Amino acid sequence: MKPDEHVSVLPEIVAMKAIESCPTGKAGGPDCILYEHLNIAKEFMSNVLANLYTHMFHTGYIPDRMKCGTIITLHKGGKKRTEDPNNYSAITLTSVILKLFATVIFERSTHTILANLSPQQGGFQQNLGCIMTSFILRESIYFASDYSSQVYVCFLDCIQAFDRVWTQGMFYKLLDNNIDDTSFIAITEMYKNVTSSVKYKGFLYNEGQDRVVRVHHFCTYSTLTI
Repeated sequence: MKPDEHVSVLPEIVAMKAIESCPTGKAGGPDCILYEHLNIAKEFMSNVLANLYTHMFHTGYIPDRMKCGTIITLHKGGKKRTEDPNNYSAITLTSVILKLFATVIFERSTHTILANLSPQQGGFQQNLGCIMTSFILRESIYFASDYSSQVYVCFLDCIQAFDRVWTQGMFYKLLDNNIDDTSFIAITEMYKNVTSSVKYKGFLYNEGQDRVVRVHHFCTYSTLTI
């Protein structure tokens, strides 16, 4: 498996699909680059990032410095006890440059993955979502009630689900969905040599340690394939 040397990322794609869709008011990663920085200099940065992403596709390599993250904790709110660690969510702040690269990969390969999704999949497809899923469930219950039949429903709520995604299984499913070699190599490269540090009261701890949470902002692929 080798990356396609003829792949080219157009500045227009970076500007329209990635930079223009960036949220504002979000924290940046260890490099301190924010989405606002890229948006203000969109015309210049779209060319720079297009060249960078094209080279990353060609080589199948992502610098380890881009895969560093800073973990912070946020209280879940409400009346949950503040002294209980389970009432906090761990958030990993990563490079927005790499997040935009993930967006480019997603735009490049999403049509292939979506083409293989079951029509019964309640999300990630046009005109399908929570409202349609709720409607189908409700109508199924009404139908069963009218005919005095039973309805079996299974609800699954996984604690910290994305923290425990079986990444090797996700890679297998990507290949099973006929993702192109270049995109696959780029995605798997994102999960190599991923490190992080924990920020608490302004200090960094365990800097450069292997990160346990390995899905973070690339978890869209896990929801599409697993």
